[in-house]
Amino acid sequence: MDNGQLKMENEFNYKKVIFLFIALIISQLFFACSETQPLIPPEDPPPDYKTYCDSIGIRADGGTGFYEDNPTYFDYRDDTGDWVFSTPADEGMNDAILTAGFKTLENSSSLYSMIIIRNGKIIKEKYFNGASAQSSNNIHSASKSILGALTGIAIEKGFIESEETKLSSILPEYFTSLEDPRKEDIRIKHLLTMSAGLYWEEDYTEYEIEEDSNWAASILNQSLNFTPGTAFNYSTGLTHVLSAAIQRAAGVSLCEFANIYLFEDLKIDAEHWGRDPKGVFSGGYNFYATARELAKFGLLILNDGALNGKQLIPKSWVGKSLSNQIAVDEIYSYGYLWWLRNISGYKAAIAWGYGGQFAYLLPEADLLVVSTANTKDYFEEFDINSFVEEYVIPAIED
Repeated sequence: MDNGQLKMENEFNYKKVIFLFIALIISQLFFACSETQPLIPPEDPPPDYKTYCDSIGIRADGGTGFYEDNPTYFDYRDDTGDWVFSTPADEGMNDAILTAGFKTLENSSSLYSMIIIRNGKIIKEKYFNGASAQSSNNIHSASKSILGALTGIAIEKGFIESEETKLSSILPEYFTSLEDPRKEDIRIKHLLTMSAGLYWEEDYTEYEIEEDSNWAASILNQSLNFTPGTAFNYSTGLTHVLSAAIQRAAGVSLCEFANIYLFEDLKIDAEHWGRDPKGVFSGGYNFYATARELAKFGLLILNDGALNGKQLIPKSWVGKSLSNQIAVDEIYSYGYLWWLRNISGYKAAIAWGYGGQFAYLLPEADLLVVSTANTKDYFEEFDINSFVEEYVIPAIED
């Protein structure tokens, strides 16, 4: 082979290598781009929580009102691997009684899910009316209990001094000209126990508030009907103000705060979380999660705020949250954004949301009952107390 032929062959081999390299790169790009990309990553939320929170704060209906039309979202992350599954019998419960109870749930036209967890394991789980484990719905006021936990974390991290901290020290601009000086004594504890004393008629006052561009200010401008700390009056307005207070104290939105200090470890990825016109994330309402995600939070509370040896919520705060802080009526009392009652000889703590959203804790039995329901269309309010009393508690065998 002469020098000319050798040079031509070397150039040919060089071009062949370049061609194959380019082909390999193009093929990799093709396959990467051809994969279906979910709207929300299937793993943990991206580390830029502000961008993530801004994205989930956008309303699907484009509305601006206090409440939403409650669509169902899809959670692209299958969290089956996060759970341990067992059977009722292996966890000391009667499967026949539970099965009979689940059979009655099939008559509901609006119930989406029912999960029973004992000893930290899912022992029975069923979805209804077209829902699945990855259906994400508005859990409404059940998210108030999550807000209570986030308040405890904010105190433990030093963003808020204590539950006795005056709200005026965090949001001073709303207390500059008070018609009633007693408002100056509204404390974080009063927001947690629905006892701030501000006028509020649930499912009515909200529609006046939404006409204002500053919801927190409008809520705090309501008249003071009683001295703070002396009586219970249920108010989603108070929990929205609590969201604004945490945002101000921590320097990040409630959504960012929740992801940094709680949801990342629990592997909870909210598909949507409402915001007011000032960008304050909804405090205890308009929060969308799957039934299993609500169960993860409930199980964390059953475990005194600890997950795999890591204390996410101070144990002392969980104790306060599930302790009687203020009387409600003959059946219920209220902790820190938890409903409390006795049922069939057991103490119950309930994260309770409109339309059938529940995380129902029976700590003495290491038992958790979770349900979610459709509130977009016509629905029948799910009576979880009857279900627990007639089927869950009778199924406990040890």
